Amino acid sequence: MSGKIRNSSDRRGSALIVALWVILLLTILVGGMAFEMKVEANVAGFYRKRVKAQYLAQAGVEWTKAMLNKKVTETLVDGELQVDAGDDEDLVRNAYRVQKMGQGFELTRKLGAGQFILNVRPESAKGFNINTLAQQAANDEDARCVLEEILDQAEVPLEVQDELIDCLIDWVDPGDEHRINGAESDDPFYEDRGYEVKNGPLDSVEELLLIKGWTEAIVFGGPPLEEEGPPLPGLYNKFTVWGDGKLSVNDADQLLLLGICDIDELVVEDIERARLGVDGEAGTLDDGIKDLNEVAGMTPQIAKWLTVRDTKFLRVVSIGEVDGVRSGIWCILQAEGGTVLPVYWREESVE
Repeated sequence: MSGKIRNSSDRRGSALIVALWVILLLTILVGGMAFEMKVEANVAGFYRKRVKAQYLAQAGVEWTKAMLNKKVTETLVDGELQVDAGDDEDLVRNAYRVQKMGQGFELTRKLGAGQFILNVRPESAKGFNINTLAQQAANDEDARCVLEEILDQAEVPLEVQDELIDCLIDWVDPGDEHRINGAESDDPFYEDRGYEVKNGPLDSVEELLLIKGWTEAIVFGGPPLEEEGPPLPGLYNKFTVWGDGKLSVNDADQLLLLGICDIDELVVEDIERARLGVDGEAGTLDDGIKDLNEVAGMTPQIAKWLTVRDTKFLRVVSIGEVDGVRSGIWCILQAEGGTVLPVYWREESVE
């Protein structure tokens, strides 16, 4: 009798252990499913936000196009811009700033659940047109001097500057005769790499890397070329491939202006003062130089490298943001004859 009771207790104990294991396994299974559902929901939510951020970035570019198409007829009254009822004040103010003053701007605009952040500048404020400089440097000492100044700012040693400039000229000029320090397609550098000299303008600043002597460190920055020399800061941000080669007197930075031959720091300071307008305050609507003759110390040799209102090409950075998820568009817009077209476009997520 006692044996039967013991067997019954053993069976009940075994059943209890099995039940506990089943409950444990079910708990793990349900927990795993819940975790996966949460992860999938978070991933789906992230991608939804990223798509929204992409659309917001595109909205920023479209807003910029509308600003460029806005016909600016408004005038300043006592230093204030008169905006018609129903007009977007930010759009009108920045259209005035770009079209009338040749200046860039920054803007943050909330839209729906997120916002777009704009940075718009004339491409002529970004840098010298490398193609124009190279073509002019073949016969113009002033243009060659500008290239030398930029290479100096990029900490490139003097002993390699002539080779870099001559190889650049040989890359863009139509002939096959190389310059004293240059290189054409028959140079071992190009033969070893299996491509020829372009004999045409660069399509991008990055194309400099294809030219003999123009290393990644020189273009983008990196370790010094000499053992004890300073690190190279790079010169990528000194050049562009759009525009007529002149710099925006209203938006180019100080170092870029100092790349002009025959200019000195006093003239650059005069430019920066003149940019502030009559009231001498930054950020007001009378900012900007309307005529190069407003600048003390301006000479024809300096003025030929500057422009007051060249906004044919605009560099636009538009960042869309939703709950911390960001997506960006980097583009160049060409505005001419009432038409705005993108000539460069890049999209990517932003950390």
